[in-house]
Amino acid sequence: MNNGDSQQHARRTGESTLQPGDVIIVANDTVQPADMRAGLKGWGRLLHCDDQLHIKGELFTGKFDLLLGLSMDDQQRLIVTCPSTADISVFDMNMQAVTTRLPPRRRYGNIISDRNGGFLLGIHSSYGEPLPRDEFGDGKLVQFKPHDGQTTVFDVDVDGGRGNKHFVSNLAIAPDRKTVFYTSEAGRRLLRYDIENQTQLDDFATFEPEEGGTYGVDVDDQGHILIARGSFAEIYDPSGKLLQRLEGDGRSGWTRATFCHDQKFYFFSNFLEGVFQRRSVETGEVVSELVTGMRGSLTASVEYFPA
Repeated sequence: MNNGDSQQHARRTGESTLQPGDVIIVANDTVQPADMRAGLKGWGRLLHCDDQLHIKGELFTGKFDLLLGLSMDDQQRLIVTCPSTADISVFDMNMQAVTTRLPPRRRYGNIISDRNGGFLLGIHSSYGEPLPRDEFGDGKLVQFKPHDGQTTVFDVDVDGGRGNKHFVSNLAIAPDRKTVFYTSEAGRRLLRYDIENQTQLDDFATFEPEEGGTYGVDVDDQGHILIARGSFAEIYDPSGKLLQRLEGDGRSGWTRATFCHDQKFYFFSNFLEGVFQRRSVETGEVVSELVTGMRGSLTASVEYFPA
């Protein structure tokens, strides 16, 4: 555990070579015991795990700022977001900073591939001081093409989520490459937006307060929607029919759910308990597990498979 008094620099420990099936996880080195109400603090950190979730190495940003979003580009570079400082950083697997074209400065949270050579980023929340306005406007969903810097900002509807302060906290894109599913953290709606026609679509689903909130969301290649609901996850078919309810373990805090590369398994992480699991889509059975023991540290992951 770090208390923020010592200095750190960007570095990694352990093995740096990526193997197919390796998993990179945002697992911030948060100051413990974590106080959710007072605000989390700690060092930005990623864990490099093998396909069984055994830790191969740690990657530190060298900044006393917590990471939230994570993606990987086609050059195996890690793209991480820090909404508290409105920063995006790009590192190679040795944690050497990479200078590259970046989207306009915002308090980005989640970042995903747009399935078409670019990225989609959600503006996380209204926490923090307002940033200077620019020519891109105030939309809460951003598409960015790194090869030429093309940036499109979409004025999307938001739920508000916890405290009515959250915007596009979690997002996923459908196989049609145009329909974005997204949630506001701890909200009640699973929203959709058509980025091709720049049109707000009808909500995919709405939930009653007693049913749990909306958290991480993903869409597989057949259009099935996976969504974390706090103490469980659900899978819907493209028409909105509930196919499965995948129970957690009785604890709350299960806030991220993403399909694995083969889509026979999914990753399920508990933000409150510091637990990251690979589970069977068919049965919900836990097949591998990483226990960090750190509250408030797990927020995103990427699974490496070469194109």
